[in-house]
Amino acid sequence: MFRCIDFYLLWLVMFCNIIPITTITSTYKQFGQKYISDDRFLSAIVTISSLFNCAGRVMWGSIADRFSFKVPLCVKLTIWSVVLITFPHLSLFSEIVIKILFPIWVFVLFTLFCGTFVLIPNATGTVFGPVNLAVNYGLVFLAFSFGSFACAIFTTFLTPDGAYVFQYTSCGAVCLVALFITLWIEDRKTPEKCQLCGCFVRRCLKLRVKQPLSSPHELQALRS
Repeated sequence: MFRCIDFYLLWLVMFCNIIPITTITSTYKQFGQKYISDDRFLSAIVTISSLFNCAGRVMWGSIADRFSFKVPLCVKLTIWSVVLITFPHLSLFSEIVIKILFPIWVFVLFTLFCGTFVLIPNATGTVFGPVNLAVNYGLVFLAFSFGSFACAIFTTFLTPDGAYVFQYTSCGAVCLVALFITLWIEDRKTPEKCQLCGCFVRRCLKLRVKQPLSSPHELQALRS
């Protein structure tokens, strides 16, 4: 696993995904409180967003079963970056308009970020096979700690003026970095009609150790 470049690419993608997730979960309600005076409305948004977080995992799971992980992850990161960059600019509108747009942006953000915890495990199993999947994903998930720590350090240096714009714009940029990294990961389960990034994958062939999806040894280990 450690000899394969895809492990390090997946680790970096996870690292980049955790930064926006940490930012969203820790600041979106405070952002709403700054521009919306209705506390009951905000409490309802927080409650409903958890439902989108839950339902989104089922949605991303269904998509991953059909298209594997790479194409959905690229689509998610692209949309996520746009929504993150535009989110703080909702403050330019009146409170009435913000009460309409804020829930939409929050629900989309939660629907997108929960895909990380579906697509990355799927990617780990696809790239490295089913044997030792829990351990392999645990190693990839270590990026969660490093990403959260980096996000905490980053926020300590922010000034109140324009903090939300800088935070969410930076998170959108991080998503674009994760998108670029994802293009280099090999996904052998991607349907042929969706194989649009082969040129990136082929450039890493010398650094990629082949991982059979279901070798006889793996099948025997799974049955025992």
